[in-house]
Amino acid sequence: MQQRQLGAQGPHVSAIGIGAMSFSDFYGATSEAESHAILTAALDQGVTHIDTADVYGGGTSETVIGTFLQQQGHRKNQLFSIATKAGIATDKDTGKRYFENSPAYLEQSVDRSLARLGLD
Repeated sequence: MQQRQLGAQGPHVSAIGIGAMSFSDFYGATSEAESHAILTAALDQGVTHIDTADVYGGGTSETVIGTFLQQQGHRKNQLFSIATKAGIATDKDTGKRYFENSPAYLEQSVDRSLARLGLD
């Protein structure tokens, strides 16, 4: 797998990454075992970058990635670079999504994402 450097002095990551929206219910039901098998296959092919978001399944995608990483033991911080996104909130009463980019909300989102990923 070809590698690309992020920025002038950043880490090298695979030229192809894996999008993790499917690890939630967005495209239909996907079991944790299926998602973990996908991550294993990605690693086997040299994929070292994952893209996810806190809104994918209300955090389910990040949780699935986190449980996979926990199963990897001491290697968990060496396998992937992970990009996640924040700034979309859901109204608890209506279920409608809206943009929320306040510093306080984004800080909370990052903290929740790190916890779900097991990287806090």
